[in-house]
Amino acid sequence: MHDFLAASSGSQPYGGLMISSNGLIYGITSRGGAGGLGTLFSFDIETGIISKILDMGRGTAFNLNLCRGSMVELSNGKLYGASSKYLFEFDPALGTITNTFNLTGEGSVFIPNNSHYQLLKSVNGKLYGIENSRGSNSCGYLFEFDPFSWSLIKKYDFTIPNRFAFSKTTLVQATNGSLYGTIYSGGSFGVGLIYEFNPINNEFEVRHNFVGHTNGSYPQGNFIRDSNGSFYGVTSGGGIHGDGTIFNYNPATGIYKKIVDFNNSVTGSNPLYGLVRASNNKYYGVNNRGGAGNSGVIFEFDASNSEISSKFDFGGAGGSMPSGPLFVASNGLLYGLTQAGGTNDAGVIYEFAPNTSSVHKKVDFSTTTGTRPLGRLIEVDNSFYGVALNGGTSNAGTIFQYNLNSNSISEKYSFTTPSGSFPIGGLTPITNERIFGIASTGGQNNLGAIFQFNLTTGIYTKVFDFDKINGGFTSGTNSLTPGNNSKLYGLSFRGGENDFGVLFQFDIESNQYVKLHDFNDLNGRYPRGSLLSLSENEVITAIADDNCNLIYPNPAAEFITLHFEDNLKAKKIHVYRLDGRIVETFKTTNQELKIDIHEYVPNVYLLTIYSEGKLRSEKFVKY
Repeated sequence: MHDFLAASSGSQPYGGLMISSNGLIYGITSRGGAGGLGTLFSFDIETGIISKILDMGRGTAFNLNLCRGSMVELSNGKLYGASSKYLFEFDPALGTITNTFNLTGEGSVFIPNNSHYQLLKSVNGKLYGIENSRGSNSCGYLFEFDPFSWSLIKKYDFTIPNRFAFSKTTLVQATNGSLYGTIYSGGSFGVGLIYEFNPINNEFEVRHNFVGHTNGSYPQGNFIRDSNGSFYGVTSGGGIHGDGTIFNYNPATGIYKKIVDFNNSVTGSNPLYGLVRASNNKYYGVNNRGGAGNSGVIFEFDASNSEISSKFDFGGAGGSMPSGPLFVASNGLLYGLTQAGGTNDAGVIYEFAPNTSSVHKKVDFSTTTGTRPLGRLIEVDNSFYGVALNGGTSNAGTIFQYNLNSNSISEKYSFTTPSGSFPIGGLTPITNERIFGIASTGGQNNLGAIFQFNLTTGIYTKVFDFDKINGGFTSGTNSLTPGNNSKLYGLSFRGGENDFGVLFQFDIESNQYVKLHDFNDLNGRYPRGSLLSLSENEVITAIADDNCNLIYPNPAAEFITLHFEDNLKAKKIHVYRLDGRIVETFKTTNQELKIDIHEYVPNVYLLTIYSEGKLRSEKFVKY
């Protein structure tokens, strides 16, 4: 796409890219340019031309340096960003910075540093986020930014008892307007907590401390929202047997309840992937250990009576050691992978029917199609796609296709060391043609790569090489998470300033990689898992119009909610697939519309709102 040159277009593009309403992509570099301390540039998607708009740094017209993070566009059409000392306002129409605000004064020194920039836009119009390592106690803090009054305020300092030690879920906004999140470790007992922040009165409260043997430890996997507004989640450890738990938290009442304890020999242990809800309104998941053969279990959780039961014990010819989350397909059945077992002891694809509790092995993996499949499946046009860690022509892994109609599996691409090898974590669909993934090793530095694969042309493209500074050696559960403005987010198990791993952002349109956070002793080491669960509860600006303020969450797994400023005007809403087919149509005059998307196929969708002769549209991601 483009190679940055320090003297001309700048170097070390640190901040994320954003798409402006004028159709151009804008970004900033932290180094290079005439002043040596960064540039502001634009990228034209249609022509592929990148243009330096202005230089930053000492000796230039704009004394800004070390610009980091993404710029955002407000309703006035101007873009806003931050350097190490200033907030700035950029007018695309004039091509110049029109206003700056000094952040170094008293009370204004809390600009996020090394944060992961997973901002949440509240219904009050302000932005909230988490910084992972600084603050008064060097344990991170929760901050608020008001783009209209130019104020950034540190709202709460995490302390040693509730130290922020890498959240496995991001903030979620409940119907009461408060923000909720979990912390994987830390808290009174060092094994995680649930917290609430009220943006109206600025109060922070720890709502629950996980204890371990009593009610679970180390929460991870996705929150899944129930119809009454409460959340279900899992802990990977703790409970009576030390094998993990399922819990429920109701933000309306503030009540936490451990629902069930996993038992290794009966229902399995170590739930890593969270829950999915099937069409029968029951919840399902997999444990990768335990069961009759200690090879893993499919379990069912019935929220109506709080009972859990084992539905299938893995082992032998039927597959063993489930290696990713269950996937709800368009036919209503659940599918998954095992990394061992089967005829060739190379793993299988299995099918689970929730209504009959029947499990069928669909296909066996082999050295040709790939061995040891890892991560989640995706569905595109009656086929599943995924990755296998080994096998293929170079024994470096494959991208495989499973055809539902013919019940056949085929190899679509064999990885090699130069292009990236040993793929992990599954694939991330962007459209019905483009999918992205991570190779754990290989590439230019033999530390792994991000890749793109075109399902129509069969063309594989390596789009980024990891290095020690920007991360490397991603773990077996790491995968890419779709965010906003053409961005993907992910975790690296190693690399970064401390070699403890990084959180990163990758823009699929510009192929620009940004390291967002270096992990350390204070905020956690060696991050594992997918950030897909984090994004379920993200709240973002959606419809660029007075009539609709928010679509949340986005991406989402279960529900999305549209929030309108008025409840009088008639509105017609369409949900489209990217190929133009209508999925659903709604009409409402209410202030909110909640749409159940849990049966949608994971993909990108277009939502349009027609009201009083005006049409507005926005994309959302179902995963």
